[in-house]
Amino acid sequence: MNEYLTLVDELVKEVKSCPPAKGFSEVLLPGEPEDRVYEQRIAHGIPLDEDIWNSILDIAKSKGIEV
Repeated sequence: MNEYLTLVDELVKEVKSCPPAKGFSEVLLPGEPEDRVYEQRIAHGIPLDEDIWNSILDIAKSKGIEV
């Protein structure tokens, strides 16, 4: 198992050391963009359009739920 992890680590380093495509600042591996969005949303919440948020508030009020 250690050999496998070592090989994967080497592959990741090799891929990440490649120059990024034009218009990009870095090379990302599958799952990295999603991990970043997850961390950002855990830290700052999920962005909602103001109209959608107002609709949620209206529905809550109509059901007697205080927000």
